[in-house]
Amino acid sequence: MKGRFLPNIVTLEWTCSRYQKFTFDSGIFGTMKQLTKLKIGENNIGDQNAKCFIEMKQLTSLDVYHNNISKEGAKFIGEMTQLTYLNVNTNNVGELGAKYISKLNQLITLNIGLNSIGEQGAEYISEMKQLTDLNIYSCNIGNRGANHISRMKQLISLNTGRNGLDDEGVKYISELNQLNFLNIADSNISEEGLNYISGMKQIIHLDISNNFIDDEGAEIISRMKQLTRLDISNNSIGEEGTKYISEMKKLTYLDIGEF
Repeated sequence: MKGRFLPNIVTLEWTCSRYQKFTFDSGIFGTMKQLTKLKIGENNIGDQNAKCFIEMKQLTSLDVYHNNISKEGAKFIGEMTQLTYLNVNTNNVGELGAKYISKLNQLITLNIGLNSIGEQGAEYISEMKQLTDLNIYSCNIGNRGANHISRMKQLISLNTGRNGLDDEGVKYISELNQLNFLNIADSNISEEGLNYISGMKQIIHLDISNNFIDDEGAEIISRMKQLTRLDISNNSIGEEGTKYISEMKKLTYLDIGEF
C-alpha cells in the first residue's frame, strides 16, 4: 500500500483473510499523519507489531480484533493514552494485559471480549471510571468479577454474556442503574435472577438468549414494558410465554427463536 494519498487518510480499515500471507509494515503508518481511526483486525498482528502503534499520537480509535496480541502488546497499547475507542476482542491479553489497558484514562468504549482476563482483570477494568460502553463477553470473570464491574456506575452499555454468571452475579449487575443496553446471554439465570433484571427500568435493549428461560421466566421479562429491543432466543419458551412477550408494546425488534 503506497501512494501520495496516504498522508491524507483519516480512517483506515485493513482486514486479511486467514488464508492470505500478510507482512506487517509499520512504516506505512508513519506516513499517515492525519490517521485518527485504524481498524486492522484478523491480520496476525503480534506484540512487536503492536509496538508501532505507540508513535501514532493522533490516533483516537484502534480496532485490533482477532490478532495475536498478548500482555506484552497490551502494554504498548496501554501507552496510547489519547485513545477513546479500543477493540482488542479475540486476542490473548490476559489478566496483566487488562491491567495495562485500564490505564487508558480517556477511553470511552472498550471491547475486551474473548480474552481470559478473569476476576482480577475485571477488577482492573472496573477502575476505568470514564468508560460508558464495555464489552467483556466470555472473559471468565465469574460472579466475583461481576461484583467488580458493578462498581462502574457510569456504564450505559454492557455485554457480560458467557461469563459463568448465575443469580448472584446478576444481582450485582442489576445495581448498574444507568444501563440502557445489557447482554447477559449464555448465563445460568433462574427466576430469582430474572426478577433482578426486570427491576432495571432504564434498560431498553436486552439480550438474554441461551438462559433456559421458560414461560414463567418470560412473564417476568414481559414486565419490562420499556424495552424496545429484546433477544430471548434459544430458551424454553412455549405458547404461553410467547403470549406474555407479545404484550410488550414498545418492542421494535424481537428475536424469540423457535418454539
